[in-house]
Amino acid sequence: MKTLKHIPILFCALVAPLQVIAQTVTVAVPQLPVFNGVPYGRPFGGNPEAFTIPAIFEGLTYQDATGRLQPQLATSWQRLSDTHWRFKLRQGVTFSNGAPFTADTVKQNLAFVREVQSAAYSVVQQLAHIQSIAATDSHTVDIFTKRPDPFMPQLMSIFYMVEPGQWTRLGQQGFGLEPVGTGPHKVTDWREIVIELEKVDTAWRQARSPKLRILEVNNPTTRLQGLLAGDIDVAFSMGPDDRLIIENEGHRIFSRSTPGVITMPFNLTVETPLRDVRVRRALNHAIDKTSIVKAILGADAVVPTQFTSHMAVGFDPDYAPYPYDTDRARALMAESGYLDGFDFPVEVAQGLSSYSSSIYQLVASYLAAVNVRMEIRPVPIARYMGILMQGQWNGTLGINLDYAVDPSLDALVPIQRHSCSGAIAWYCDQDLMPLLAAAQSTAELEQRRALTQRVVHRQTDQAPGLLLWEKIRFDAVSSRVDGFVHDLNFVHYDRLIKFN
Repeated sequence: MKTLKHIPILFCALVAPLQVIAQTVTVAVPQLPVFNGVPYGRPFGGNPEAFTIPAIFEGLTYQDATGRLQPQLATSWQRLSDTHWRFKLRQGVTFSNGAPFTADTVKQNLAFVREVQSAAYSVVQQLAHIQSIAATDSHTVDIFTKRPDPFMPQLMSIFYMVEPGQWTRLGQQGFGLEPVGTGPHKVTDWREIVIELEKVDTAWRQARSPKLRILEVNNPTTRLQGLLAGDIDVAFSMGPDDRLIIENEGHRIFSRSTPGVITMPFNLTVETPLRDVRVRRALNHAIDKTSIVKAILGADAVVPTQFTSHMAVGFDPDYAPYPYDTDRARALMAESGYLDGFDFPVEVAQGLSSYSSSIYQLVASYLAAVNVRMEIRPVPIARYMGILMQGQWNGTLGINLDYAVDPSLDALVPIQRHSCSGAIAWYCDQDLMPLLAAAQSTAELEQRRALTQRVVHRQTDQAPGLLLWEKIRFDAVSSRVDGFVHDLNFVHYDRLIKFN
């Protein structure tokens, strides 16, 4: 009896520290995907798909926070020739509806992205150079390309696998509301601004949390208030100015670089002072990017030195041609005959972030020191896309633009897109094109890196726009949540768990 008397006390001592697992982790994102659960939109670069698709779907690979390639549905890969890659697939994987994942699945998914109705998806453009996919055996695929591509394993990180039977039965629109993937969660209800998901007991990556809810919350202030009130557990795309209040309340904020450089391209389709490369260089020298970036975005932010990300293949760490130098800027303006400056109207898309307007205001103040009068006009996204995609500048001399290099981390991709070969060439450097073509046709990675650095040097030397800041994202996580990992455009939802 003396021993039994102490059993309740011992039991309470053992269980008291244990935490109770909550049923649902609630995540707030700025926007749900335009194409709902069809994973071929633009699942990278901080777009809506990047925040939702990893809960449901998987690619053959994924990239960690530093850009290193990691296995996912493929366990290994090798290049057999300049235009031939072989991928060994993970065995024993099933979709959430029980269908097996095999080499034939990969072949069928390539057919799906080539359907006529898939033309609007950006992944289709990324994979357009794939000639064919062959199933060597049930868990080996051979991918043949029309041109050399040393970045094929990286591209496979955005080639998310859909379940062929569900796709065929429901069609693309129906599949978008009832998607089936190999990921750790499956959709139980997809509504206008809410996605309800639950763990898949047969998934090879088992979710720690029984349920997941993803909410569309456009306003960052509302996302912040929801986190502080306990209604939201993870809030994506917060601002650096939110850090203090989030951390003071005991929560955490994760900052991470993403592979892209925010620039302000100049409209070089019309006759203005910007046609003179000395003026373009002067404007880049006139801006103290380091002070702006560190003051607004924090110590973790990266200051751009060239027209590509520091994470890109082709970045040259020893190349930084535009240090802050007001005297040099004024001298270049005088040489070009524009010492008195000029008017510089720019249009920037609204709602990009909570901090971009502050950066643009500081940029304008620095340009004023060399008599360049920058007028900032916030515009709706439709107007912005009219400039970018259709060349409707209408007197505008600059806009905001992301030189994004994900998922391939290939510096050539945005330079090619915004060159003479672009749909609407706001900038065309004919001397660059042969060098660009030579780099793109090179299969050996190190040789391609060297050629790409020459392309980046040329692009930066010609200063087709202002270098502003390298992209950085801020995610807020409740103190009740454990296991948050956000790699390069891949959220590990399987690792998330919430305690009451």
